[in-house]
Amino acid sequence: MIPREHKGASVLADRKDYVALDLETTGYDPRLDEIIEIGAIKVRNGQPIDRYGQLINPGRHIPNIVTEIHGIDDGMVKNAPTLADVLSEFLDWMGDGLILGHNVNFDINFLYDNAEDICGKYVGNDFIDTLRLARYLYPEERHNRLQDLIVRFDIAEDQEHRALADVEQTIACYRWMIRHMNENGIPFPAGDGRSRRGLSSLFRGGDQLLQIAPQDEVTPDPAFENLTFVFTGALKKMTRANAQQAVTNLGGINGKTVTKDTNYLITGSTDYNAALKGSKSSKWLKAEKLQLAGQDLNIISEDVFYDMLGDSIAQAPTQSQLKFKITQPACKKILEIPSGNLDAKEVSVLAVDDRTKPSIVLKTQDGEILAEFSSRMKAYETIAALDGRTIELTATKHDEFGSAPYFNAKAKIIR
Repeated sequence: MIPREHKGASVLADRKDYVALDLETTGYDPRLDEIIEIGAIKVRNGQPIDRYGQLINPGRHIPNIVTEIHGIDDGMVKNAPTLADVLSEFLDWMGDGLILGHNVNFDINFLYDNAEDICGKYVGNDFIDTLRLARYLYPEERHNRLQDLIVRFDIAEDQEHRALADVEQTIACYRWMIRHMNENGIPFPAGDGRSRRGLSSLFRGGDQLLQIAPQDEVTPDPAFENLTFVFTGALKKMTRANAQQAVTNLGGINGKTVTKDTNYLITGSTDYNAALKGSKSSKWLKAEKLQLAGQDLNIISEDVFYDMLGDSIAQAPTQSQLKFKITQPACKKILEIPSGNLDAKEVSVLAVDDRTKPSIVLKTQDGEILAEFSSRMKAYETIAALDGRTIELTATKHDEFGSAPYFNAKAKIIR
């Protein structure tokens, strides 16, 4: 999961100036999926003054299930610009003011990660999520999707699932809810409901997997309360038991199988990567059928699940020393790691490809490769938490009689 240290806060408030935003994407995971359409309307003093609409060529096949939802296929984006061609211009157009959107936290994450990767910029805009506002106003309603709101408020009969059309309907829903609050004297939460949602009971254990502390009482969160979550496949950063406990702590419901009552299918990273290549589990296929039938069901990767728990997870405390073994058969190559202790003050741990278990390269500050571990290395699950971090590494070489040498390694995160 990618730390988003500069990400803005979710607020619940009556605002007249904002940019209403919607993105169409190939999926929910900013690391693995692509933006294929941007739609935005700039609003000043409550009135639209400018629009932005752009199809994006993702550089890869758009999954058929995605096309069936919003109608965007490979032919429509064939001659469209890439995201790198238009993102900087769009960010300048959008500015640093308030963003409005429905379930907009996902859109913000896509913008944040791509802006950082492509433009070297941070998207730190605060945002109003009309889904969060609807859950605040209508806690008794099981579904508060955009298509539910437009029917409930008599705005339209159907959601078009195209970016600019969804933006227009989102603005209409926001105005309706604000008017409803004003007419009925309904207050906003204290402090405009300002939130950077996080799970305080979350921490990293000695094995670097995310752990959930015991919690005496449920702390309901609108993103989880009374919604049903089903997990499939092995999670990379958390045991399934801890993930289910996190759902329970926030008022959610854990389901065993995918049914019409399922709201989220969370797929382990292995399953999500496999699905991108066309190999889908039975749970995944059943979930897609329910999606096409109009069920309120989202298929997300485990990283998006962690985003839902809160971006503060990425900043969870880590133990001061990680211990792991570097064995000779598990390495593609080791260059000049001497016997005795090695103190490498600036060592970066970098994923070098997008395989299910990517290789890990240890480098000194001047770029010298100390070790490159294959994707089958058993220690990967332990040191994956160091991906992109700077560490202090100490490795002690051992020569065993009749067997290959190995290194006992300790890594301490510097930043």
